[in-house]
Amino acid sequence: MTTRIEKDSLGELEVPVEALYGIQTERAIRNFPISGIRPHLAFVWSTVLIKKAAAITHKATGRLDAERADEDPMVFTKIHMHFIVTGRGLNADKVERAISLSADKYCSASAMMAKTADVTHDFEVVESA
Repeated sequence: MTTRIEKDSLGELEVPVEALYGIQTERAIRNFPISGIRPHLAFVWSTVLIKKAAAITHKATGRLDAERADEDPMVFTKIHMHFIVTGRGLNADKVERAISLSADKYCSASAMMAKTADVTHDFEVVESA
């Protein structure tokens, strides 16, 4: 078996030439030989899709505008989140869906603040080279 030498902050390690992974995965394979069971193909493809989305999204930033109550407790009464997503060939519908799921379903902070505030969001997609 031919190998290539890869380096990271922990040192050098031999990784098989034909491997489509790097040094961190090789360390995990050596340090955690748990079952020997290969991951399901659907899991592999899901991971590939997530990594692809991360690769084409170069930057995601945002701006938060908020208003507070005038009296104690001075809770937030209005919160508006503006997301700016920069990348190549991004599908605006998919960006909107991801932001909506993140803000409305998976973000516990948004859910908590929605009890006292009108929480809204919007986004813009910026094409990068």
